[in-house]
Amino acid sequence: MNEVKAQLNSLRMSPRKVRLVVDLLRGLDAGQAKSVLRFVVKKTAKPLLKLLNSATANAEHNFGLNKNNLYVSEIKVDAGRTLKRFRPRAFGRASAIGKRTSKISLVLKEKLGPSLGTVSKVQAVKESSDKKSEKIEKRPKYARPETQEKQKINQPILKKKIFQRKTI
Repeated sequence: MNEVKAQLNSLRMSPRKVRLVVDLLRGLDAGQAKSVLRFVVKKTAKPLLKLLNSATANAEHNFGLNKNNLYVSEIKVDAGRTLKRFRPRAFGRASAIGKRTSKISLVLKEKLGPSLGTVSKVQAVKESSDKKSEKIEKRPKYARPETQEKQKINQPILKKKIFQRKTI
């Protein structure tokens, strides 16, 4: 399976703000991701769209892949270099300000046909939820006899402690 990688280094936006948009793209088809980026009202969307276009162009030109079969398999945002700036404060002092940058790495993969074993995003979510439900043990609606006996033993002691208190 072919992987196409693209990177964007030193984007002058904090990683925290970029991750808000990046989380929308993970697992989408390249075409869907482009349409999402066109309509997201965030400053981050424009450089991400440029990165996605670059990655799809690399896939077509360098690897001969069909751009309709590509999807965003991995996209991550890491902190880049922080630019140090200073702001004047009272009494002749200065306080530091960190202008943060981001490194974005994008990996596009080619989808395989349904006969070759590709799982759609919806099916993958359903399978993962089925596995989670299997792990959770079903609890009985009634209390077990052992726990009822323990509760009976502890109840008189609690009552004694409560009623031994002095009242005003």
